[in-house]
Amino acid sequence: MVIKGPLVEMLARNSKFASSYQSPPALLQMVSTMRATGAGVVVLSCSDPRLNPYQILGIDATLKATMVRNAGGRAFDAIRTLSVLQTIGAPRTIAIMHHTDCGMTHFHDDAIKKALIELSPGGKTNIEKMQFGEIKARQVNPMHLSIPEAHSS
Repeated sequence: MVIKGPLVEMLARNSKFASSYQSPPALLQMVSTMRATGAGVVVLSCSDPRLNPYQILGIDATLKATMVRNAGGRAFDAIRTLSVLQTIGAPRTIAIMHHTDCGMTHFHDDAIKKALIELSPGGKTNIEKMQFGEIKARQVNPMHLSIPEAHSS
């Protein structure tokens, strides 16, 4: 197998990361803490590579969150994952992050189905039953997170 393109760079970066990697706490230890404190947060967002929820929300080693990403940041696609996460860590907060110029406002179910059927004509019956969660213009309701500024006295 020949590896080329961006994957080569990703593997090089992973090698560098692995050279100084330190294991995180054991999962069961983290789960116990999250359940006891209610500190679990899940962020559901679009998988658009232009969107970096870690950077936007300042998520790092000191502020942890579980990230679930899919096309359009659609909850119906994430239900299975959210259900599993609920049984593991019982997060009390699920934040849904959408963004402007989302691809799901440009690529609609009919066009996606047509393209998939062209790729896999034998799957036509199943593909025609699928829903991809297109975002219609009337569904777009921009809301901005507003954080009050801290004032010193």
